[in-house]
Amino acid sequence: MTARPESPTPFSATHDFVGIGLGPFNLGLALSELGDREGGMTALLRGERVSLDDVALDMEGVQPFHRRVFELARTIPAGRTSTYGELATRLGDPGSARAVGEALGRNPFPIVVPCHRVLAATGKLGGFSAHGGATTKRRMLIIEGALLELEL
Repeated sequence: MTARPESPTPFSATHDFVGIGLGPFNLGLALSELGDREGGMTALLRGERVSLDDVALDMEGVQPFHRRVFELARTIPAGRTSTYGELATRLGDPGSARAVGEALGRNPFPIVVPCHRVLAATGKLGGFSAHGGATTKRRMLIIEGALLELEL
């Protein structure tokens, strides 16, 4: 991937959302803030291995616990998954799996904070707050190679 110029404004939880296509699905993303980084987002949705680690996030107004959850979720690489309980344990509070799920359910940075990579303890998909719900989550995991269509 080519080097991209830095955006003067980080991806923010407070800006208006616009849609980006995901096959027959649609995810709301503040692409106006992503500038040239949109190409990386589009490549990711085409199934290419692209890191969005360099996307700066403006977490002003985001609760401290949610911020920690979002930062930890960003460490889950494409093609891999974790569970709400595993994230809770990594945060040092093994009993907070439900709170982790609630934080991810309020994720204002879908795809950049890859909440779709977090599953229920049973390996089931769990919830997904973006447009299309669990169907979109499943599709994104297939695109990233974390799920095979036969596993569905």
